[in-house]
Amino acid sequence: MALRLLFDVLLPALLCLPGLYLLHLLFTSLLDLRKNYQAAKTIGLEGGARPILTPVYEVNFLYKLTLPLHEPIIRFFGLADSLYWQLFFMDWCFKTRHDQFKQRGTDIITTVSPLRTVLTTANAEVAYQLGSRFEKPVHLYSRVSFMGENVVASEGAQWRRLRKILQRPFNEAVMSTVWQATLDQSIPLRKKWCDAAEEGVNVERDIPRMALGVLCGAGFGVTIPFDSDGKQELPPGDEFFASSTPTPGFHFNFGDVLAFLLSNIVTVLATKALLPAWLLRHGPVPRKWKNGAKALEETRNYIQKLVDRERRRNETAYYQQEGHHSNLLTILTNPESSGGLTEDEQIANTFIMVLAGHETSAGILRYSLVLLALFEDKQDWFLKELDQALAGIEPEDWTYDKLFPRLSCCLCIMNEALRLFPGVPVLPKWCPTPTTLKYNQKILHIPAGTMINISLPALQQNPKYFGAKSYEFRPEVWDARSSTGWTEETSNQPIDEGMALPYRYIRKPIPGSYVPFSEGRRACLGKKFAQIEFCLVLAILFQKHRVKLVLKPGESKDAAKARCWRVLRGSLSLLSLQMQEQVPVKWVRR
Repeated sequence: MALRLLFDVLLPALLCLPGLYLLHLLFTSLLDLRKNYQAAKTIGLEGGARPILTPVYEVNFLYKLTLPLHEPIIRFFGLADSLYWQLFFMDWCFKTRHDQFKQRGTDIITTVSPLRTVLTTANAEVAYQLGSRFEKPVHLYSRVSFMGENVVASEGAQWRRLRKILQRPFNEAVMSTVWQATLDQSIPLRKKWCDAAEEGVNVERDIPRMALGVLCGAGFGVTIPFDSDGKQELPPGDEFFASSTPTPGFHFNFGDVLAFLLSNIVTVLATKALLPAWLLRHGPVPRKWKNGAKALEETRNYIQKLVDRERRRNETAYYQQEGHHSNLLTILTNPESSGGLTEDEQIANTFIMVLAGHETSAGILRYSLVLLALFEDKQDWFLKELDQALAGIEPEDWTYDKLFPRLSCCLCIMNEALRLFPGVPVLPKWCPTPTTLKYNQKILHIPAGTMINISLPALQQNPKYFGAKSYEFRPEVWDARSSTGWTEETSNQPIDEGMALPYRYIRKPIPGSYVPFSEGRRACLGKKFAQIEFCLVLAILFQKHRVKLVLKPGESKDAAKARCWRVLRGSLSLLSLQMQEQVPVKWVRR
């Protein structure tokens, strides 16, 4: 009797539970969607900025896993030209640039899902306000906190404390170290590339390697030769970190573990978040996942040893001796300047500097070299300006103090490449409490919990701020010595003689319209580090050479340029914006 009751009553009830749960989930989602939609209508946006209903929040993890499938499916059904369905493309902000906003007749797009309301903006006035007084959604960065509290994933008093401490290493003494580390890496890079055969050079492999060498030299005081045959004499203490073979007890050597981690960081962080450590170590999972877990563990161990070494050097006044230059880690481990950072905080923030610094430098160099090869007339302009900058200064006098102030033309290239291809296409902000925002002479009332994204591709290619040719590569406009700006408002800018060189000769965009390094409280700490590295690399590479696209067999120059542009526009943002195919280039003496 009891058994029959189990089969006749309880089992059907149990089988209904998943369906009932799905119905409950659907019903509550519809209620949440209605509530968020009603709240979004009170913001005060009209016309094309009115709220758009979407079924899912765009940062939902499962949704992001399926993003690569969305565009092929949408194109299959012939919906790729629909403004609504374009919002479901992976990296829609980068792919549609300002087109989505232009066709809607607004610089704010509002999407409403059951979980959250999201405002995406291409408006400089709004971006400026977001940088100065809105919060960063640190909950989205929790996956980079596994090594400890860091400046990226913290907020409030803890963030203010970490930010104050981490500003200290980015001083002029360390910038000289950045210059020397870049010099040590880029000269062998130039020799390798300029000696290469006609089939071209591997930019995707060599630029990250060079950038890693600069980061290790200026960041940690570790010499990792760019292209060593193993015979190069290394400074005492660097052998452990510069070894070409794994140190006993390690699976990777120092250079390889950082290179592997940086090139696979999305996979590594995703598997760490989803799978238990024991399964990654001993379970039947792909080898790449196992290596990722090992790489994370060994990166922490190597950074621990770097911290210990710098602490010992600080105790023995190592950097007060002639010929020894301090680095970023020197200051973070010095009791007098570290502001009481714990050991875990030193390790965690060192890891963040590796993650952010390497991606910024390597990414913008790759895009700039391809853009200069693609647009030969712009390269001609750059080479003319560079020759004038280098005139009268011998290579042995290429010091930070003497040469960097002359390299405004290199900054023009960097700024324009970042305008078109920002390393991070979307800067997110959020409102934990209700607030207001000025937009087009109106006051918007933003509900608590609203996300506000700055779409850098749309903002920085908005014709309102960068003219009718905002989609074109025009580095020469950044030169303030020219009277022609992007718009009437940015033309004929007076030169600020009180500003330091080379920034004195860089045209200023409309406030809030150009924010690749973010602005306000959360502005990038390593901005000048990246600028110095970029400018010197370009000066060395282009001193006596120019870069050209490598044509495929039977390919015309126009076809090669079209292929190159397709690769550039096909970039995807994982941790940062990256090309998904190689664009072979070659170097020829000029």
